[in-house]
Amino acid sequence: MRGTCGFPSLRQCVHASVLGCDTLDGKGIAERLGLNYQTFMSSVSGQPKHKLDADCLLPIMATTGSVEPLQFMAREMGGVFVKVKPCMGTADLMDTLISSVKEFGEYAAECAEDIRDGRLPRDQHDRILKEGQEALASIASMMQLVRAVHAEQYGGGQ
Repeated sequence: MRGTCGFPSLRQCVHASVLGCDTLDGKGIAERLGLNYQTFMSSVSGQPKHKLDADCLLPIMATTGSVEPLQFMAREMGGVFVKVKPCMGTADLMDTLISSVKEFGEYAAECAEDIRDGRLPRDQHDRILKEGQEALASIASMMQLVRAVHAEQYGGGQ
């Protein structure tokens, strides 16, 4: 679904994050945010005369634990969002390396399948961009961990 000004709907992405939260339902999220449940759900679902307040975006992400809205925005702007996690040494480095190689392999295989017939409808386009961002984020995370392990072992420098 397209939002305003021709961009895909960020609000729809936020709504999916609220509905997909594993730990709280919409009512619990609204309570944590100090918002009226009906007004909150009307805002995130795009009901007539209700708008999602941009200032609620970070609190919603913090409450749901979802960074998908940030990944969505980065993807739409041609960038990549990487959530940096603390490094616990070379074991994390190996796990991240394995994960990034796996992520990239899956991405390449799915892209090949999608473009095999020479057509690229919207759903394939959107999926290729989303999964490509995930593969790039995995590689960027690996690079961040390499920096952290090196700094831990050798003190600071690149």
